[in-house]
Amino acid sequence: MNAKRAEQFKQWLSRMGAEVLMPTNPYELARFIAHGGTHVVYVNGKGKISAAGFALEALAAFDGGKVLSMGFAKAARTANSKRKAVLMQRDGRGCFYCGIDIADEDMTVEHLIALDKGGQNRLENMALAHAKCNNKAGNLSLTMKIKLRDRMRGYCS
Repeated sequence: MNAKRAEQFKQWLSRMGAEVLMPTNPYELARFIAHGGTHVVYVNGKGKISAAGFALEALAAFDGGKVLSMGFAKAARTANSKRKAVLMQRDGRGCFYCGIDIADEDMTVEHLIALDKGGQNRLENMALAHAKCNNKAGNLSLTMKIKLRDRMRGYCS
């Protein structure tokens, strides 16, 4: 699976109702919360994809162009909704990157310092972003994310 296809898979997961997380190591193609737990799709050094359980089921549905219920655990939805509400109260509805207000269905939580780069899963390391803006930032360092934000907002050329 190439990088573009992997990104399409993550977007599909998000559209199906999963919460897509940052990978925790370079062998994770996708990490997501759905169906009552956290699931991972891996890729080895030779590009071979592997998954088990619900992650394998999600990958097969994606490859088959099917819709799949993510069976989101109510607790996970509630925790994420509370996190977003706190961030909206703190920062407003504007995207961290482009500054444009975010519709509820396009709102993602961005880890400013990625978890796999030592960032913590705490509110002070989080901001709200459009899914597209969050994906564009990917796994950049905090410095590069701020530079990206400045370019997207037209602060520098």
